[in-house]
Amino acid sequence: LSRQRPVFMHRDFQSRNILVREGKLRLIDFQTAHRGTGLYDAASLLRDPYHPLPSERSHLLAGELHGRLRDEGALPGIGPDEFREGFVLAGIQRDLQALAAFVKLGTVKGKKEFLDSIPAGLDLLEAGIDESGRFPSMKRMVAAVRERLEKGT
Repeated sequence: LSRQRPVFMHRDFQSRNILVREGKLRLIDFQTAHRGTGLYDAASLLRDPYHPLPSERSHLLAGELHGRLRDEGALPGIGPDEFREGFVLAGIQRDLQALAAFVKLGTVKGKKEFLDSIPAGLDLLEAGIDESGRFPSMKRMVAAVRERLEKGT
């Protein structure tokens, strides 16, 4: 991820923050925006726990994004394998952030509906961990969280 040129990053680029008004797309919720890797936003949208895509589809779309960015010269020296690895790692980072937000919003802020998104978020996180072939302790953490959810604690 560090080899990519920093760009404007929305940092919460997911389905609930994309509106259609008068036939035009509108983005909302910019309070956490800053500079960083664009892969984070791509992973946020293509690995959205509110509307999860099959893994094959999200990777197909990420591959299309890589091709377009490469053609525009935005990814000098970053091949498809490195891009895919960065996409997976950015997805893991995003999944962790989203899960933390779901817990905070659901428990601290009293917005219980966000707790319903935790299982899908855990599914995405676990899939990312599996794809990366890294982070065995994080995989154990996901299993422990699932166990607690099943017990209702």
